[in-house]
Amino acid sequence: MTVNYHSNNSLKGTSELLSAGGHSSSSTIRSPETMPSHKRQKSECVHPLSQVVFVKTYKTASTTISSILFRYGISNNLSFVLPSKHNPGWFSRTVRFNSKMKKSLLPPLPGSNYSILASHVPFNKKSIDDVIPHAKYITILRHPVSAYESIFGFFKIAEYVNIDHNATQDAFKIFLSNSDKYLKRVKDPYHKTLLRNRQIFDIGLDFEDYDNATRVGYVIKQASKELDLVMITEYFDESLILLKKLLCWKYEDIFYIHQNKRNDRLRVEIEDWERQRILELNAADFKLYQHFNYTFWRKVKAYGPNFSKDLATFRRMLDNMHTECAGTGQWHHIFLAEEAKGDGEWLQRGIKALDALCYIVFDKHKKKSGRCCNTSYSRQEGIKRLYW
Repeated sequence: MTVNYHSNNSLKGTSELLSAGGHSSSSTIRSPETMPSHKRQKSECVHPLSQVVFVKTYKTASTTISSILFRYGISNNLSFVLPSKHNPGWFSRTVRFNSKMKKSLLPPLPGSNYSILASHVPFNKKSIDDVIPHAKYITILRHPVSAYESIFGFFKIAEYVNIDHNATQDAFKIFLSNSDKYLKRVKDPYHKTLLRNRQIFDIGLDFEDYDNATRVGYVIKQASKELDLVMITEYFDESLILLKKLLCWKYEDIFYIHQNKRNDRLRVEIEDWERQRILELNAADFKLYQHFNYTFWRKVKAYGPNFSKDLATFRRMLDNMHTECAGTGQWHHIFLAEEAKGDGEWLQRGIKALDALCYIVFDKHKKKSGRCCNTSYSRQEGIKRLYW
């Protein structure tokens, strides 16, 4: 199942989606036209907001969102919440942000406070509030079927659970046809969460509560109160337009280049029975996704009549940026070489750092012949720990 972040023809046009209720093809969401009426907030931006907490999820285009936030932070001399130890800049993949972690952070830049958290760490708003008060809280979700297939391939789950298969057999189908057998082989907490409901785990549901409908409902309700924006991977550009409005940023601030994107050869077609089994294994994730897909299109409607126009403007500018900055030259070729490897591994750290540290200066009046980013590391010494 392939997800296109950016394409003028990908999925459906926004106006068509709005008139159809904003469904993805694999979920059933009420049409915005049938939603209860609510007041549209007409607040004009006074200044850009710089205090942002990104609840990073797995295989949802979250690394691309993180690179946008890192680029913005570095170009504006902001300080990031990063651990002083635990290379390469991780907190914990299974333990929620807590007071102990707060005591082991890289210090902020001199004379500043922390502004951005954009690394993987399970969500705990109370503790994060103490580090970045008054922040905007955001995350991104992806349909559980496509996210699960991506996790399986990217993290080489077939090898981890020791699935015996040959080159002509589909390891993913083998896994799903006897998932109980293979899940019993999973011992460590990290892989246990990866293989069931990882998205809602990152949002706040503990592993032991996966099958507790009451707790699932409570976590979704809490997330609705605590998160200012939940983006949807399948509508990536639309999500960035909402992010731009929330943070009072400029179009250039949300430019992006895909990160951690697997080669299409590693993707598999999902049959109906596989889809059903994935949704059974990730029932809580599916409830989470359905809820926030619904609220996503409410936000699009509340944005007002200029949404489609602003989206078109952004996509036009993004195309221009890709043509001017990434269409030719060594930077583009490096990315192509990395994607061509097709082994599902992370892009080499230096390339990821390049995208995080580059801030786009593309401007039709100020083109810098082929030089579309500043790769100086001097502005934030500690950020290198995120990648090394």
